[in-house]
Amino acid sequence: MGNNNICTTIFYGYGLGWFGKLGVLAGCGLTLVIYTAQLFASHWYLTRFSSGPIEKLLRMWTYFSFNGKPKLRVKAPKSAQQSSDILM
Repeated sequence: MGNNNICTTIFYGYGLGWFGKLGVLAGCGLTLVIYTAQLFASHWYLTRFSSGPIEKLLRMWTYFSFNGKPKLRVKAPKSAQQSSDILM
């Protein structure tokens, strides 16, 4: 979740509705709290997973596979490779 989503949830009416109700010092404190929470959450996430969820979805789409890894190509037998070399 990006900072934009966090802050709109805190300040807009569909969230806590704190727009115009926080002072400068409280806003700076809130910024440090959000940054620190994201710092620890990112470290925790990266120790358990090798890539992010959006990257995983993009890899699945790119490689057309559910595991997100490219499909292995089957190599032609050497006899087929040699005959194609002879034709050229």
